[in-house]
Amino acid sequence: MRFDFTVCNHVLHHLADEEIPGFLHDIAGLTRVVAVLTDAVRSRTAHSLFTLITAPLFHGSFIVEDGRVSIRRSFRPHELRGLAPPVWDVMRVFPFRHAMVYRAPQGERQEAGGPLTGTGL
Repeated sequence: MRFDFTVCNHVLHHLADEEIPGFLHDIAGLTRVVAVLTDAVRSRTAHSLFTLITAPLFHGSFIVEDGRVSIRRSFRPHELRGLAPPVWDVMRVFPFRHAMVYRAPQGERQEAGGPLTGTGL
């Protein structure tokens, strides 16, 4: 089964470095047009602000510790660029996010229900 569009959010930080290339290969193989993966960016500022905002709102909740662990396990954009095949674009998305984008070759796009002219893709 293949999909025109694939969207994946907050999964990358659950994978080990050596799992990332295979995961991206699998996603690209399932995608006929565009795949977008988003995740948090690891930074001290993001970790501190997340703690400052969530600790009083979710005192005693698993949300606080889980979010902090997720930020600590997240990648920096340059790290993902080093792990990703060249067909993936990695970009920083303000304020503490990054996105990875895969655009299928033009021939595969046209198989996905006709030409995609005028869509901006």
